Order: sequence, then C-alpha cells, then structure tokens
Amino acid sequence: MYTDYVRSDISVNRTWYDSNNTATTRFNETTKAVYEITLVKLISGKSVSNIMPITSGTQASVAVKLPSDVQLSGPPISGKWRFKCLDSEGYTSYSSDMVAWEHPFWV
Repeated sequence: MYTDYVRSDISVNRTWYDSNNTATTRFNETTKAVYEITLVKLISGKSVSNIMPITSGTQASVAVKLPSDVQLSGPPISGKWRFKCLDSEGYTSYSSDMVAWEHPFWV
C-alpha cells in the first residue's frame, strides 16, 4: 500500500472533458478524463519515480506526468501547532498540541 511507503494518504480528483476540451459533468459527453493524484503531506524527494498504466478492454491512450514534470513537494515543515476556538460567548479554548505530520483524520 502507498500509505505504508510514504506514511500519507493520497487525494484523487477526476475531471471529465468534452470534445471542446471544456470540463463537463456529463459522462456521455466525455472524450477525455484527467486524474490528478496528490500526496496529502509534504515529503523530501519524489513521491514516485515511475508509473506504469495498465489498461484492460480499452483502446484509450494514457499519458502520465511524473511529479518531477509537474511539481515536487516542498520541504516538510516541523514543529507543533494547535487550533484556537472561540464560542459565541467569547470563551477561548485550544486543542492539544499537534505535530506537523498529524494525520488529517485526527484534526
């Protein structure tokens, strides 16, 4: 699993495009689908160095852009942070200290 390798989840966003290369939500108008795969945490170095698309039952062409061609991750941040919460009566409370690599699930 990818999370075991880099200790982070990924986010996948799919956008369909029609014959005019305009984004669409209608599958029957789709001539191209673009998947943007994003690592949800900053890491040192590349998240992947090779991707081999495997197709089944399609004549579609597949193009892959590696992180080195699109955008490499910035350097990981360090330190701790916390949330400050204000209620409607002006009471202030703070979350526990969280580390920079805290998983979004715990936020």
